Amino acid sequence: MTDREFIRSLMMITVFGAVIVPLTVGLSLALAVALRRIGWGRSLFRTIFFLPMTCSYVVGSLVWRMSLFNGQAYGVANMVGSVFGLQPVEWTSAPSPPLYWVALVTVRLWLQCGFYVVIFLAALAEVPASLYEAAHVDGASGWQSFRYVTLPSIRNASVSVLFLCTIGVFQAFDEFYNVMGGVASPGNVTMVRTPLIYLYDVAFTQQNYGYGSAGAFVLTLLIVVFSAMQSRVVGFGRAEG
Repeated sequence: MTDREFIRSLMMITVFGAVIVPLTVGLSLALAVALRRIGWGRSLFRTIFFLPMTCSYVVGSLVWRMSLFNGQAYGVANMVGSVFGLQPVEWTSAPSPPLYWVALVTVRLWLQCGFYVVIFLAALAEVPASLYEAAHVDGASGWQSFRYVTLPSIRNASVSVLFLCTIGVFQAFDEFYNVMGGVASPGNVTMVRTPLIYLYDVAFTQQNYGYGSAGAFVLTLLIVVFSAMQSRVVGFGRAEG
């Protein structure tokens, strides 16, 4: 815990988690609610949203790096920007401005949102229709029904998604390592090293296996402690009176 690089990686991934976790939970819930409201094509759209989960994180990250945000004029992001008169941008190689966060956040959202959409859809399907009918009779608006009927009814699913997202953040490796260069350009990886990337470098590049193993145990302990604190705050597992 006195290693500055390890602490720096923990601070970086904590900031990343503070952004990606609310985005993932909010977007997944919004997509699930939208899918519940459509009257046709629900199964088709559900399959489309879930398809990224069948894709390897490595493959998805390489697609993001080489095709979407490759920093060349033919990259999808720069082609779209050129329509609005913008010059090509080096998305993943320039340290300032830190535009690489756009690639990292979007690839994480694309890869994991579909799984959480399915969880929320299952939870929404269990909400009794009578609750919405009673809310409608009482004059509740659409937002009020969502706030006072939907959200309390899917609380357990929401907390589960929150836990999974948070743990997944601290386990981040593939997308950071491959989007930022990996073996081909290891210098870019150091700009946003997650704890696992740092420990991987220590153990397998510097051949310091004992130090890397110790760091892995510390990281595991931090995940357990953080999850327990999070559980305490949201009251997960607490008996309802």
